[in-house]
Amino acid sequence: MITNKLKGLAALVLILAGINANAQEVVKLAPNEFEQKLKAASDGQLVDVRTPEEFKDKHLKDAMNMNYKDDEFQTQLASLDKNKPVFVYCLTGPRSTAAAAIMKEKGFKEIYELDGGITGWIGNKKPIVKAKKEKAEGMSLKALNEYTKGNKLVIVDFNAVWCGPCRKMKPFLDKAAKEKADVVTILPVDADISQELVEHYRIEALPTLLLFKNSKQLLRHEGFLDQSGIDQLIEKYK
Repeated sequence: MITNKLKGLAALVLILAGINANAQEVVKLAPNEFEQKLKAASDGQLVDVRTPEEFKDKHLKDAMNMNYKDDEFQTQLASLDKNKPVFVYCLTGPRSTAAAAIMKEKGFKEIYELDGGITGWIGNKKPIVKAKKEKAEGMSLKALNEYTKGNKLVIVDFNAVWCGPCRKMKPFLDKAAKEKADVVTILPVDADISQELVEHYRIEALPTLLLFKNSKQLLRHEGFLDQSGIDQLIEKYK
């Protein structure tokens, strides 16, 4: 009886080992590697899992749009070939990671995720397809250089209207701009329309704060800061 149990346990271990051996890990690639891998894969399937509005505004060439948050997302996945490589991206990463996990569960054999999403792609000066109707021009590098010439601290806030952490941080930046106007200028930059600056400073995450003084960049901070964090930066570099 013990022998039978041991045999059964051994068989289960072998089955699990076989499943694990066949399990496909999602490979996360930086923009350069993602681009190279995509070009090398003649049968690659490029999937943008953002909303149709985001996709229409800008996307990678030859990408197909399958909105991860749509109720029909998993049904749409059925149109893809599980045996061919699939390349997935979103805005900055969270949605593509979740989408890739679903693809893995459904048995896709080869999955590549763009690390940093299309934001990182643009930050690395990679080509995109833009909407025919362009938005209003954003801030230029020349204009930014004029703002940062003086000896007053300038905090350049790269943000976007869809960015939750950006919206959450805005009141703190506004408060600092009002109460510390004598020592700091807060300069909001919409990353969606200021492509020249996004590319020049290789902005790959939002929010991103760049601190300048006398035309010199003093600091780069990626991610959310509360009021205390913003005030500490100002006090340190003013």
